[in-house]
Amino acid sequence: MFVCSDIYFSLLEAKQDRIALEFVRNGYDRAMTILSPMFDQMLTEIRDSSKAHTVLNRITRKEHIYSKKENSAEIKRAVDYLVQKSIIARNGHGSYRFVEPVFADYILRFSA
Repeated sequence: MFVCSDIYFSLLEAKQDRIALEFVRNGYDRAMTILSPMFDQMLTEIRDSSKAHTVLNRITRKEHIYSKKENSAEIKRAVDYLVQKSIIARNGHGSYRFVEPVFADYILRFSA
């Protein structure tokens, strides 16, 4: 949503009526700048729950969230916590996605 809004306003400022790759990149970067403080706060909260942070990183890297070395009930609680916080959503059995895809990119770029 933020990306689209920033692209739209960039087009208005430049008095353009066609989207070029430069506008998309600019809009994405501006949205990332606006969302960064909120993402930092979310990560701070998530780090308080080490399992939630572990699960979040696995989802970001598109890895399996369950591990034979860990208690599956703890992982399930971490998943439920992230779903309850509207950070991730269930795609299907054992499959999750970020509610805000830009957050996944933020984690990969700045935090992982």
